[in-house]
Amino acid sequence: MDGSKTIAIIIIVALILSIGIVGVNSYFIKSNEKQGTTSSIILLPENLENATFFDNEATNKTELNFVLNNSTQVQPVINMNIHQKVGSVNVIFADTDNIYNITSSNYNNSSTTVRYTQNNDSLDVDVSSNSAANTVVLSNKYIYNINGDVLCGGFATNFTPQSQVRQLNANVTLGGVTLQLNNNKIQDMDIHITVGGLDVRGSPSGYTHLESEIKVGGLNFQQNNGKLYVRSSIELGGNNPGNYHQESIKGWDNFMGDAYQQSEDKLDATSHIQIGGLNIA
Repeated sequence: MDGSKTIAIIIIVALILSIGIVGVNSYFIKSNEKQGTTSSIILLPENLENATFFDNEATNKTELNFVLNNSTQVQPVINMNIHQKVGSVNVIFADTDNIYNITSSNYNNSSTTVRYTQNNDSLDVDVSSNSAANTVVLSNKYIYNINGDVLCGGFATNFTPQSQVRQLNANVTLGGVTLQLNNNKIQDMDIHITVGGLDVRGSPSGYTHLESEIKVGGLNFQQNNGKLYVRSSIELGGNNPGNYHQESIKGWDNFMGDAYQQSEDKLDATSHIQIGGLNIA
């Protein structure tokens, strides 16, 4: 068997593995939601100390502020730290005053715990689950950093054009990650997967950088309107870039969409894959 056929088979196997894992996660989510014990945990701004709202005329938005001891007001960043052993995490955004609304379908007599710590300029929220399907509804009104750590299962984020996320970090040992961009602003995304797949759909508003590392599996880009640039490093496997312009420099395969240079809205991605494949649709 020649090298090109071997690489093609590796790409196909990696993508099938990725799609299969994401499919299993989807089934797992639905099964948990039906069979688990459902609970909901909500945090409102009035539950916090020295929290107030400020009408920002420059942005025409209402901002959440913390009032410090010297009466200075600061707009806090909400750090969502989500730790999950088995199950799924689905992060979505809505027009709501709730800082978070976490609905959990727990099973095997497990539970989801949520704790928060209020600091001068931030709010740290720690969500922990052993076996659950968690839907985390965040607000378009507040600024977030999202950190997800899943041992076995799925992690998905569906942004809205109004969502305000500075950084997204996800670490999945066995499972899939789905990122749905919807013309939203986000500075950085950092994804690490041991075995599984990463599916990135849509394009952001402004400039966004994605750093991904996959040990075994596949990375798939869809619906990016040509506003994507990918630097790809694969130790064993190959790339399927579609109609993207390709250039190889110092061990990297670089792929650029036809609208990337002209557009102010673009996704700049760096992909490290040990065994697997990259696909751009």
